Amino acid sequence: MRSSPNGYSRGTWGTGILSLLCVFCAQSDAAIALGKSFATEILHLPTMTDWAVGTTFIFVSYFAQYVITAGLFEATHPDGAWLNKDDKEKKRRWLQVTDELKLGVVAMACNVFATLVWMRYLDPMVWTYGYFDSHEYNIWWFLASIPLYLFCFDTWFYFTHRWMHESDYMWDKVHRIHHGFKHPTAFAQDAAHPFEALIQGPIGHYCVTLVFPVHPVALALFGFLASIFAIAAHDGRVYDLNSHYLHHDKGRGKNVNFNYSLFWPLWDWVFGTRWEDSKANVKKLAQPAPETWAPGKVY
Repeated sequence: MRSSPNGYSRGTWGTGILSLLCVFCAQSDAAIALGKSFATEILHLPTMTDWAVGTTFIFVSYFAQYVITAGLFEATHPDGAWLNKDDKEKKRRWLQVTDELKLGVVAMACNVFATLVWMRYLDPMVWTYGYFDSHEYNIWWFLASIPLYLFCFDTWFYFTHRWMHESDYMWDKVHRIHHGFKHPTAFAQDAAHPFEALIQGPIGHYCVTLVFPVHPVALALFGFLASIFAIAAHDGRVYDLNSHYLHHDKGRGKNVNFNYSLFWPLWDWVFGTRWEDSKANVKKLAQPAPETWAPGKVY
């Protein structure tokens, strides 16, 4: 196995964790049980053992999707850890990817745990639960759910994201960790404080179910695609459709920031927090922040 510049074998620690999780599943009497009706639930989690095994398999699947997707972005990035022609920058990039992965695995575990808690305990209490057991589902329901999912998730994301910047406590204790990556890679998507991952992950994902019936299979598909979109948004190339990379790269942490949205710039336009390469914004960035700011320093 090839080694990264810091001397450690790439993927060794991750392989060890996944191996232990697979051993746990193999030794368990429980198995992944699919729901009897996908209109109500995708996974059937009647016991704690079923729940534990389901959680483990979802984590392994999510981890694989995260590593493969972000890995493909990084492997094809001209300034990435594989293709960068500057050996010093390549080494720095490898170290950053390693740090992002370490943070990402912890945040991911919290996300999966919270998602399975929602699926077993909270989802049945939502008025839209099992809606399509008694109502016909068709293509029009699916098409209507797409913009509503994007709107609800992005609305939640914008206001909670802005709150994490403007609250002293949330910035200092939570969101500052994610902004430790001034020039993020695709792996930075999950490199966040576990509380931030919970707030802007599972909770935002399920917001739409509070106001509109979404088929569980469609909701799972939306979550999968949203995760890929967010990974691409940290890559900083043409896939960054909403200029999230600029939020990291040109923003000054807590005090001067913009582009809080994820999917589309609606709320940034409404509240004047959209970044554009205009003279006004360049002038704003040229003004000294309350702290002594320097490129690459995080606040």
